[in-house]
Amino acid sequence: MLGRRQTRPWWWRWITHYSTLLVFAYAALALGQHYIALQKTRLVLLADEKAAKYQLDKHLFRALITQESNWNPWAVSSAGAMGLAQLMPETAWHFCNLNYLERFNPDRNLDCGARYLSAQLRRFNSVQLALAAYNAGPTRVARLGRVPQIPETQAYVSRIMEQLRQAP
Repeated sequence: MLGRRQTRPWWWRWITHYSTLLVFAYAALALGQHYIALQKTRLVLLADEKAAKYQLDKHLFRALITQESNWNPWAVSSAGAMGLAQLMPETAWHFCNLNYLERFNPDRNLDCGARYLSAQLRRFNSVQLALAAYNAGPTRVARLGRVPQIPETQAYVSRIMEQLRQAP
């Protein structure tokens, strides 16, 4: 049977094509995880810089960012908070004059988050109350004089305080 062209079954091309794509997908995933690790390292250094700028404990600010966005600069909450520090649009605009796109800029977002947390610490003179104000709003915390009886806010404050206790 020399000279006769051998043909492969119809599915052969599909398998070879998609197996090659699968190899590339796994490679991209591995590189993506490496990129995320490098990105987080850069973001942690940036957060430490902003914490120092506003005289915040870097471990407190790191714990806040971990709790708020888990270091995802593109995080958007169901309530509309955006970026690493999960700034509400009104807070970002009135407190730091950040427009929509600037809220996703890690440098500007972390700067505004550190500035806002620092202001809450000065106002309430308590880490727990400042964290509650960051989460539930300063007006509510000032009116009550304590952490509000909101399960989400109470869990938020206790998780950050626990991370802070475990920090080196």
